[in-house]
Amino acid sequence: MLLKDKTIAIIPARGGSKRLPRKNIVEVAGRPVLDYTVKAAIESRLFDHIIVSTEDAEITEVAEASGAEVWRRSDELASDLATMDDVVKDVLKTFNSNYGAFPKTFCCLLATSALRTTEDIRNSFSLLKQGECDFVMTYKEYESSPHEALRLDENGHLAPMWPEIMFRKRWDRPHLVKDAGSIYWLDTKSFLEENTFFGSNLKGYLIPPERAVDLDVPSDLELMEYYMTRRSRE
Repeated sequence: MLLKDKTIAIIPARGGSKRLPRKNIVEVAGRPVLDYTVKAAIESRLFDHIIVSTEDAEITEVAEASGAEVWRRSDELASDLATMDDVVKDVLKTFNSNYGAFPKTFCCLLATSALRTTEDIRNSFSLLKQGECDFVMTYKEYESSPHEALRLDENGHLAPMWPEIMFRKRWDRPHLVKDAGSIYWLDTKSFLEENTFFGSNLKGYLIPPERAVDLDVPSDLELMEYYMTRRSRE
């Protein structure tokens, strides 16, 4: 595999979304949400290319106005069945075709996690550069322990999901955290070999609640608007 000493940002942004329509370009505090992600990537000064992958004309217009390159994806990769892995592999394949090699490193930034900062992008990259891992992912803490989950069956009966752990003291339970859906740094060679974002040599970068909102439903939009407006006043 031929690698170029380049670092690229990949921002997946398809037009379709069911629970929050047009969520990749919905307005937050007066700006399309995609614009925040593109601008944070530009201001980090880490990337040789900032690429938005989309099939959508309106998203293309917003992305280009924000300063990103747009690489059009196929309708198949814009469907509900397409995964982020599929989209990223498509961009990497196109990069290899255009430039004769794969980028050494890439970062996947989700447009719907607009509260991340430029410093978050830089600091998480520093973890990767230390050479002790091949993958870095942002994570957040659970508001309540998932070990306290109850399983609901079709008859309405409840039972502890993990009874062997549920009744332990909190300090005696495994420390579980959640993918923040914001920043994913990957060594290209390792990603293509392991075929996953959750590689065997993965480290985490903690994002606090006020920067860990990911747009999925209308209530997320209200919360993001609150935090973004509060930030602009600080």
